[in-house]
Amino acid sequence: MPPTWPANPQPIAAPSAVAEAPNAGLEWLSAFIGAAAAGLFAIALAGIADLRRRRITRPRSLTTN
Repeated sequence: MPPTWPANPQPIAAPSAVAEAPNAGLEWLSAFIGAAAAGLFAIALAGIADLRRRRITRPRSLTTN
């Protein structure tokens, strides 16, 4: 079935004003929290990499018990 169109179409009007953020500046607390989280994540990754490197066992000689 073909679509039905309104009998009296009206054009959509352009917005009259653009809404602005109430605080357009940098949010220092959010930036600090994000930087701290990234730092903790990097420390955790370094610790995991160190543990993985230490757990690798070297092959033993066949003559050694």
